[in-house]
Amino acid sequence: MVFSATPEYYSLVKKGQIPVTSPEDLIREVAAIIRNIRKEKGLSQEEVAGLSMSVRTFVRIEKGEVAPTLRSVYHIARGLGVQPARLFEGIQLLERED
Repeated sequence: MVFSATPEYYSLVKKGQIPVTSPEDLIREVAAIIRNIRKEKGLSQEEVAGLSMSVRTFVRIEKGEVAPTLRSVYHIARGLGVQPARLFEGIQLLERED
């Protein structure tokens, strides 16, 4: 399957939404959201990881190297002081074209 930028894709981008077409895109975009929130709040990776997970695990999630589990999403949201839904805010799934 190949994805091409469609009018729907550009429409979502213009609205400030994040179009994703694969699990890998989703992992990458959630990682970017986590990183942006952490930096906006002036928190270190160590502070967000806290006692809930290793800093190494958090860094790998934030880099998009691994997909966060629901347990990780819970702990990261708590560490960032946000609701879990905030980590997915603006993400819109798009169909991939064959």
